[in-house]
Amino acid sequence: MNQDAAVFLGTVAAIAFVLKSAILFHTHSRDRASQAFIAVCLFFVLQNAVEFLGYFTYLKSPALGELFVHMYLLATYFAFSSLLVFALALTRSPHFSRVKAVTYSLSLVLAIAHISGYVVNGFTFLGWSVITQPGPLYWVAMTYVLLCCLVAVLHLLHHYRTGDNPETRHNARISLLAFAPIILVATTVLVLRLAGFNSSSAVSYPIATVVFLYVMLLHTNGTLFWFSTKLKSIVAIIRLERNASLDLIIMEIEKIRIQEALKMTNGQQKTAARILGLPPSTLNKRLTKYDINVDNYKPGANLQQKLS
Repeated sequence: MNQDAAVFLGTVAAIAFVLKSAILFHTHSRDRASQAFIAVCLFFVLQNAVEFLGYFTYLKSPALGELFVHMYLLATYFAFSSLLVFALALTRSPHFSRVKAVTYSLSLVLAIAHISGYVVNGFTFLGWSVITQPGPLYWVAMTYVLLCCLVAVLHLLHHYRTGDNPETRHNARISLLAFAPIILVATTVLVLRLAGFNSSSAVSYPIATVVFLYVMLLHTNGTLFWFSTKLKSIVAIIRLERNASLDLIIMEIEKIRIQEALKMTNGQQKTAARILGLPPSTLNKRLTKYDINVDNYKPGANLQQKLS
């Protein structure tokens, strides 16, 4: 690996480290889900820290650079375990504690196997990437990493499609969107490696994990909902007539906010009122004012309309 490649990849890792550290700084441990999210952040931050050190030390000391890459892989086993644990925490799964104990135990076993030399035989710093030389248990470790991610996605998909709690379903939907880049990167790299290509996630993985963390941070803080609502409000205002009065604009924005809150909560008025910061009685009056039918936002409403 030449100096330009090492500096570029090290800079990417450093930027990802700073962004993820900022996310970690703005995350507060309020409940089990936020605690699980902090664990995800910590392992991702650790990955980028040792990745940065690995690239910038390799040119002067290849042995030290390889040591940091080994540490990066050790953090990866726990990072993907924490992703699965986080998915269970978001959906308030009764199996949370059991799965957490099992997955972190398996990560520890893989870490011990890795340190013992059974997972990776070495590294090839090739061009603009680092390629691992597989050991006897390399594909076992990679399968475990991918399996954690896939199980997390399948778990979220199950709750999104069949969950009874509107808040849980909404959490699952946003999480699936956030998980998509990580799944895409992990799957693509492993498939290309199986096909014999020297593929690497040195650039794509830091970007995918930053996207995941920021989306989840915005969601858990409630910012994502308001950001989406503001965009739709802007579009609605543009569509109004040029001479529209201020009262009409305000009413249009308020109507969109109520509709988005009902959509997010599957027509649950109490939950929607809490999101909007309104008393339920006030929300009920505004539903009448804007002629909004709550039943249209409940599960199965579209199917009932088609049948009728």
